[in-house]
Amino acid sequence: MTSPSRAVVTGGGSGLGAAFARHVTGHGGRSVALDLADKAGVSTAPGARFSPCDVADPTAVTSAIGAAAEWLNRIDLLFLAAGALGALAPIVQLEPEEWRHAISVNLDGAFCALRAAVPHLREGGSVVAACSVARLTTFGTPGAAA
Repeated sequence: MTSPSRAVVTGGGSGLGAAFARHVTGHGGRSVALDLADKAGVSTAPGARFSPCDVADPTAVTSAIGAAAEWLNRIDLLFLAAGALGALAPIVQLEPEEWRHAISVNLDGAFCALRAAVPHLREGGSVVAACSVARLTTFGTPGAAA
């Protein structure tokens, strides 16, 4: 990053999302981490905030990104790192509700976050969508069909 940035990070409470939120604040920027829980303690970093948000809930995403944009004053970066492995079961045993939840987090969550952030990215900005290592092999983890 060439200058301090203002980032919104889905899945920012742990893993890659938390690492990215900390990276932004570590380089003089500000970040808002959206996740179900702040497992990594991102909110303790100077310039960072944590906002509880279930990305599978379109209303919650819209509200959380709106509040983040207000606190940040603009959004330079939207980092989409929220993801759900889904139920671990062979596909013939996977219930449609379990499939739908994983798809709702992984795909609908990214769509809703991007849709909510675009008005705040109009003067420029970047979007990065991370993906799971499960995509590297067929069905990645045995039983992780979703």
